[in-house]
Amino acid sequence: MNKKDIAVALVDDHSLFLEGLSSVLTGVPGIKIILKAVNGQDLITKLKDKKPQVVLMDLQMPIMDGIKATEHLRKHRPEIKVLGISMLIERRFIIEMIKAGAHGYLSKNTSADELRIAIVNVEEQGYHVNKNLTKAMYKGWSTQRTSKSEPVGITFSVREDQIIEMLCKQMTTANMAKRLKLSPRTVENYRQRLIEKTGVKNMAGLVMYAVVNGLVQLDLELKH
Repeated sequence: MNKKDIAVALVDDHSLFLEGLSSVLTGVPGIKIILKAVNGQDLITKLKDKKPQVVLMDLQMPIMDGIKATEHLRKHRPEIKVLGISMLIERRFIIEMIKAGAHGYLSKNTSADELRIAIVNVEEQGYHVNKNLTKAMYKGWSTQRTSKSEPVGITFSVREDQIIEMLCKQMTTANMAKRLKLSPRTVENYRQRLIEKTGVKNMAGLVMYAVVNGLVQLDLELKH
């Protein structure tokens, strides 16, 4: 394994999909499959010997499902990033995974190219946003708003608003720092303070928070 490769684990109880996903990602530059598991408990057992950086996690599995497995990783292995991947793209499943600590959520119909982009984004930036899923969540969760507004009890500075909008555009820390004429460390500090202020678990949760509360516009083009 090349030191620059991202170590990936695949978790799915359907062997056909598991092997198909492995086949799709095998040979993709920068990605290395190091572990395959058939449910959350199987993953936890195998993590004793393997150290993936990103886990592609199915939702509905026997013994331990993806929600419980993600919660376990969040508590015991927080350095591991989780990408939910499922045919279940209804908003309730998406929000459950994000609340559990997932760093992104993909449909099983996702292209190989977006899979690669998502894995890289999650490892390098801590989250991956899919525009179609973001729209779906907005339509399902937000109240009717005629203009941008702030959640009751929480206010954001102009700079924080700028950071949130750039996060929703999937801009890197380096690009945000350049645009705002700040140091990357300062941008990272803003990101961490926003997580603490909103009470979410990670960058994916912060982006979803922004969408749900109408802090961003739906015509944002996500950058990869």
